[in-house]
Amino acid sequence: MFEKAVKLEAMDYMGWGNLADSYRYTPGYSERSKEAYQQAIQLARKESEINPRDPHLHSSLAGYYANSGDLTNALAELTQARKQAPNDVTVLRKCVLVFEISGQRDQALRALQELIQRGGSLEDLATDPALSGLSKDPRYRKIIEKGEAGAASPPKGSHAVSNEDPC
Repeated sequence: MFEKAVKLEAMDYMGWGNLADSYRYTPGYSERSKEAYQQAIQLARKESEINPRDPHLHSSLAGYYANSGDLTNALAELTQARKQAPNDVTVLRKCVLVFEISGQRDQALRALQELIQRGGSLEDLATDPALSGLSKDPRYRKIIEKGEAGAASPPKGSHAVSNEDPC
């Protein structure tokens, strides 16, 4: 389905990113995922020249870079996305994913905690194969339980954005 989508809209970075994700989790297709992520990165970079203030574009780029093993660029894109939209739950979900992929579990858990505090949904996180290890961490369960207990509470104060820890 994603292959057909990119044939119809070959310049759509999100389509290429979705294709890369599907290849990544399909046995025997991991080599194809690398090429698809590179295409998604190339198209997203072009789009960022036109629309440099799109935090969702930057957070998508962060995911593509992380899945490609380029952690330096992944973290730089997360920093940019957080500067542009410090309270955006979509960006925070990407923070959880990118930090977990890059082996930065403590940062992933901090981003998860903030995501919950800001009222973000955990649905897609619970089903993402890249987060299966995170969900087994006892700290994950504590954060989730605390979030469920405080679900009626308003979100906490604003998050200070740091260049060293984008989330």
